[in-house]
Amino acid sequence: MILARVIGTVVATCKFEKIRNSKILAIQPVDLEGKPIGRTQTTIDTIGPKVGDIVLVCMDGDVASEMIGIEGAPVRSCIVGILDYYNVDKKSVNKVNSDKVLLRGER
Repeated sequence: MILARVIGTVVATCKFEKIRNSKILAIQPVDLEGKPIGRTQTTIDTIGPKVGDIVLVCMDGDVASEMIGIEGAPVRSCIVGILDYYNVDKKSVNKVNSDKVLLRGER
């Protein structure tokens, strides 16, 4: 799994039949500080994030096919979570969709 920022929606006039009703998003993998790493990718949307959201992306094609409910679908990844917070050093909790860093126990 990787962290990524949703950067846009992919519009395709023609899709493989099995994924015709699936929404495809453009994502940019990010590190734990939210800085871009690697190349921009596409993925199947399973939960409806907005552009700018930090998401958890499953990079296993078999799991992605199962998540969208289509066995043997030609997919490599899918979005499985929209992050609100994450903890790296057990002292702070980073709120990913704002500039605030919260201390453990704050909300």
